[in-house]
Amino acid sequence: MKLKRMTAALLLLAMLLSCLPLSVLAVDAEPVEAEETVDTVPAENTDAEVTTEEPVEEAAISTQAVNASGYFYFSAETANKLLIAPTRIAFTNGQTIRQALYASQYSFTTNGSNQFITAIEGVNGNYTYGSTPDGVSIDSAANTVTHFRFSEASNSAPSSGLQTLMKVMADYLEEDADIQNAAAEEYQTALNGYLNVTSETAQSNAAAITAKINAYKAGQNTKYTVTFSGYSGSSYTVSATNDYGKQFADANHTGTLQLPAGGYTFYVRQDNRMVSGKITVSEAMTVRASLPTGDWFEENSLQISSGYDAEFDANRYAYTLTDHTATVQVPDSFTGRLYPYFKLNTTGAAIKAVYTDISGAARDKDIPAESKATSIDNALSRGAAGNTVALRASRTGSDGYTQSVDLTLQLDRMPTLGSLRVTNAADTAQAATESFSSTKTEYTYKILDSEKVLKIYPTATVSGSSITVNGNALDADGSVTVTVSGSTGVSGSAMIEQVSRSVSMAACAASTASALEICCASSAILPIFEYFGSVSGPMPSYLQVRVAVPVTFTPSMVIQ
Repeated sequence: MKLKRMTAALLLLAMLLSCLPLSVLAVDAEPVEAEETVDTVPAENTDAEVTTEEPVEEAAISTQAVNASGYFYFSAETANKLLIAPTRIAFTNGQTIRQALYASQYSFTTNGSNQFITAIEGVNGNYTYGSTPDGVSIDSAANTVTHFRFSEASNSAPSSGLQTLMKVMADYLEEDADIQNAAAEEYQTALNGYLNVTSETAQSNAAAITAKINAYKAGQNTKYTVTFSGYSGSSYTVSATNDYGKQFADANHTGTLQLPAGGYTFYVRQDNRMVSGKITVSEAMTVRASLPTGDWFEENSLQISSGYDAEFDANRYAYTLTDHTATVQVPDSFTGRLYPYFKLNTTGAAIKAVYTDISGAARDKDIPAESKATSIDNALSRGAAGNTVALRASRTGSDGYTQSVDLTLQLDRMPTLGSLRVTNAADTAQAATESFSSTKTEYTYKILDSEKVLKIYPTATVSGSSITVNGNALDADGSVTVTVSGSTGVSGSAMIEQVSRSVSMAACAASTASALEICCASSAILPIFEYFGSVSGPMPSYLQVRVAVPVTFTPSMVIQ
């Protein structure tokens, strides 16, 4: 009985043991499923890191230098506007592309948070950038790219043809002005067609610019002797300018020029007379052109004013006339229009004012004779800078060339006071009878006869100038102290006592050793003060003080 029970127990145990692996396998299967589920989350995070962070990090630390020239080629555009034509962007050792762009003359605006560039030259856009080599970050070293481009295209990397065009157009801007002018038409064609240009067209436009530049440069190597008959000697100046603006001069005064083939405007000058004209050079040649004779201007009739018509006479400026040049003394406080008046001794001549205006533009303006209403505009601005204007009378000579005679206006600046203040010993301001004006040279002050000391505070119109009184610099507070010692108490009449003390005021540019003087002329010194003795009686006693600022002018000290 016991045996049967033990046998049954063993069988039951065997059955239980046989079931144990099946149970374990089922339990193990559950963790496998859970493990697969957990693994999917890291896999998704890994993908996100690959697409967003890792490429930026790799590009940002890119240090493989491919460009040792010190600049890379750059352009920027929206979908419908070229913002920055191909140009060179200079960089220094260690600068990133972004830093080089920010240091350039162009403007870039970022959104502030992630430094995405949202505006270029003030124009907002959905910009992307591309480079050569491709895939370089804007925060990479600048010497890791040769080309960098902004556009609104999905891929801004320049094609091979566009790379060539960017280089050729940017290099064109580095050429001399005459070379640029020679290839200007080809450059403009490329500029007009730059947006959305195909690689093939870009390559063709680049080739056209290059061919024109190379042809022009090659043409400069062969030169021909052009002789200007009768004009050798130091009294003559011979020059020529080709159709693209390149200038050639006869430095040795031989009366000849060595000129490459092409079109030219020649100039032969002696004193204030000139003959000019067009020539085409293809071989050695001789030019025979006649200078004008006689004085075409009635030079003593010249007048210069800042007013016109009815205001002309009251606003005329003094000048000195030497060798057909009128040196005009224009206050440095002046800005505006000048009106020249003159008469001619000849007929059939047209007159132009030839000068460079304050913006740097060349001007060539018709000026009729015997008119007080036609201006020379924008020749001067407020300050110490002067200018030169040629009144040029021209007509065609019998040889077909243009003859000209010049009357030159040398516009020098006369220093003036910007302000003038007078106080007594207690620093109480004294009132002048006249209103202040930078061009006024005399002021009258009425002061009590008890005053023994006055302080004068003059300032110059032009910043950087200095003022001296009796040759001495002003005190630290910008003033000079003058002692008052006039007679008073005269009964029944006024006695004028002129004090021997005089004051000169000189303004000079800090960069020059010589002063431009605003002062009493040594040959006719005027007193700074005139004392009018007080009259006894009920009237209050006072001294009348005249502050005189007479002007002398030395042309050799003019600031230009």
